Amino acid sequence: MLGPFSVIFARFIGGYIMGSFKWSQRSAGSFASITLLALATTTFFISNTAQADIVCQLLARRSGAVKTFYGVDVCPRRYVPVIPLVSAGSVGPQGPKGDIGPKGDKGDKGDTGLQGLAGSQGPIGLTGAKGDKGDKGDTGPAGPQGVAGPAGIGQPGAQGPAGAIGPRGLQGPAGPAGPAGGVPTSYAGIAAVELDIDGATATSKWGCADINLQDICGDADGCRIVFKMHHKTSGTDTVKVRNFHMYIEQDALSPKQYAGLTGTTLSEDAAGGEWQYYLGQTAGTVISGNGSAVGWFGVYNYRPGFCPDRAGIDSPAYSNAADLYKFTFATHPAIHSHITIYDN
Repeated sequence: MLGPFSVIFARFIGGYIMGSFKWSQRSAGSFASITLLALATTTFFISNTAQADIVCQLLARRSGAVKTFYGVDVCPRRYVPVIPLVSAGSVGPQGPKGDIGPKGDKGDKGDTGLQGLAGSQGPIGLTGAKGDKGDKGDTGPAGPQGVAGPAGIGQPGAQGPAGAIGPRGLQGPAGPAGPAGGVPTSYAGIAAVELDIDGATATSKWGCADINLQDICGDADGCRIVFKMHHKTSGTDTVKVRNFHMYIEQDALSPKQYAGLTGTTLSEDAAGGEWQYYLGQTAGTVISGNGSAVGWFGVYNYRPGFCPDRAGIDSPAYSNAADLYKFTFATHPAIHSHITIYDN
């Protein structure tokens, strides 16, 4: 049903109800406007529900009549289409177009509607042409110093030129005496052999040298031995000389009652002295310092313990067949000896 009505306009065409309907709202109240086209123009004012019901009955007689205004059902559902009262006449010619009414006032601006959802992103456009190079910017402040890296491994550079030879340095101290050299096995055809023996003053070690005298002193005429010596620490620069004759048993002349070889050495000096020994059998002294040269030098058929390599222990007598004529000449640490052995 309709609510309260302010006015309804109706027009009839040949008794048939046709037309259009509109429904509107105003702030002052609600009203319904029904416009019916008819042959003669008649205007009805409907102000209550009963009058509206009559209109709905008339509409019900028109098959297909519109009974709603913008979706609002204004007629009761009990009204159903019925057979029209009379047959419809033909539609007359269209009347002339009426004058355009005055322009209405501009309506108030409506509220801004809600923003629509963002559309999907369109495809990426083509890359534009490269722009011109911009001006160089100002140099930025220096950044903090980084952590030092590991030390690199350098390659050796080329060797530089040799420097000038420096001045000659001071002479260093004398080194320790070296080990005894090898003993020559033969002096055949040699008239004399010379030895220089220097005692190792700094280490208090005697100087010792080994020599095989078979070719020089082992023959029938024997040999002569001369010592010429300097005292290295004496306050009076003392020097001495000693001469000796050596003779060794000859197999062709000896009865060979005793094993090994017997030998003797005689001093020519005023102090005198004679030494006898047995080569290849018993360790013994062949020559020793005599007179004022006692303790300066010595000759032995073994290697004494005071030699640098013996550590205080005497060696046995030289007894191998190849060593029967081997002797050790020794010089005290404070003495330098020059020894000459002459073949007679």
